[in-house]
Amino acid sequence: MIKNKEFEGQLTISNFPPALETDLTKLIRNFCQRAYERDPMDRLISINQLKNQHKSASLVITLTENQLAVKLAKKIKEVFKKAKIEISYSPAPSDVVYIKLTFNNL
Repeated sequence: MIKNKEFEGQLTISNFPPALETDLTKLIRNFCQRAYERDPMDRLISINQLKNQHKSASLVITLTENQLAVKLAKKIKEVFKKAKIEISYSPAPSDVVYIKLTFNNL
C-alpha cells in the first residue's frame, strides 16, 4: 500500500497552537507504533505539514487502516480536550475515511 501511495485513512489536524506541534507528532508516532506492534498491517504512512495563507499550519497524517485513523483522532481529542472531529467515509466499495480534527482556541 505504501509503495503504491494507497491509504485507507487520512487525518487533517488544523488550527492547533504551534507550541503543541511537537507533542502532537510524538503522540501520533507513539500511538501508531503501538498499533503496529499489535498488528503489522496498521502503519503510519506519513505526517506532512501544510501552511496556508493565514500562517497557521495543518498536519496531514495518512495511515494504512481506516480504523486506526478513527482511533487516533479520538485519542487526540481525548488528550487535548478542545478539538472537534468530523468523520466522512468514502462511498462503497471504497473504505477510505477522511477525518478533520480542528482545535478550538486553547
